[in-house]
Amino acid sequence: GVCFGKPLDWLHFNDEERLAAFTFQYEISIFMCVKRRTYFLSIFCMVVMGLLQQSCISDDVSECHYDGGLRINVRYVPEEGDVTTYAERIRRLNFYLFRADGTFYMSHSEKIPVQLASDNYSVLFYVPPGEYRCVVWADNTENDQAFYTVSPFESGVTVDADAILSVHREKNNTVPFASNELLYGALGNLEMKLGIFNEYEISLENNVNRLELNVYGIPDGYDASSLASTVDLRNADYKFDNSIVETSPLLHYTPVYEPHTNPDFGAGISCLFRFFKLENEMQSRIVITAERNGVRSALFDRNLINLLLASPKIDFSKNHSFKLDIHFKGAVVTIAVNDWILSESVQPVE
Repeated sequence: GVCFGKPLDWLHFNDEERLAAFTFQYEISIFMCVKRRTYFLSIFCMVVMGLLQQSCISDDVSECHYDGGLRINVRYVPEEGDVTTYAERIRRLNFYLFRADGTFYMSHSEKIPVQLASDNYSVLFYVPPGEYRCVVWADNTENDQAFYTVSPFESGVTVDADAILSVHREKNNTVPFASNELLYGALGNLEMKLGIFNEYEISLENNVNRLELNVYGIPDGYDASSLASTVDLRNADYKFDNSIVETSPLLHYTPVYEPHTNPDFGAGISCLFRFFKLENEMQSRIVITAERNGVRSALFDRNLINLLLASPKIDFSKNHSFKLDIHFKGAVVTIAVNDWILSESVQPVE
């Protein structure tokens, strides 16, 4: 059984008052049990065990039978200079509790009114005594139509190693540009004991990346208005430790475009991509194409992960905003990542 409460300032009593009340009742009960010998102690213990078998899922904590609980504080601290995820846009926290042996115990979803960038959000879980692990997925979903799905859970049967979160994709695994936010956090060894309110903090990490692609100086003969780009990443499915499933399908991300003309570099485009988690060894690709005489061909085709990591300032665990500048000048291509010049002699792909 389980009972969880809303943020703590909604409760009728604070932790000290609840603990004091429980301690007093517990001491009186023990005293009576000792006076009435072992027989009455056994009855008392049976009653307590009976209460622990009852379920309580209610916002009214007066209905809960567990004098003690797990207080989970959730927070997000953006990395310096990270403008990808705006914590104030997070609207929902999805909690998943697993027992110490990894079996699923319960899940709970909370719509939140606070800004995680400046405030913690607290949820009080009343659960039977034991040790737990808590996983949190946070998103900016305003309704129940999330941009991802989670594999089915069965309490006491499903184990955390089998839990999967999958990003929604369209036909041919295409993911169009969208302002989705996805954050992850987890913490183990959460201990619940009767009469004690243990408090734990889970810090969220960003799972969304932003790439600004600027293309300058389209080669002669190509139609500047036909410029297009795609990014391919194998990052569709996630385990509940936030690692990417090895068999995850390759996603095809499409951007939003803004054509431009630079007086120094000629016609080109700016593209804005948003895609999910990056890992150093994942399969990736960025392609820029354009039409010449009605035939579309690739002007640029590279491994995106290798391009980004060529900059010594890039760390995917900390950096989530990237700018990639590609300048065609005759047979030479200049590439810069976050204003760090990588090459001045790369031949365009014909």
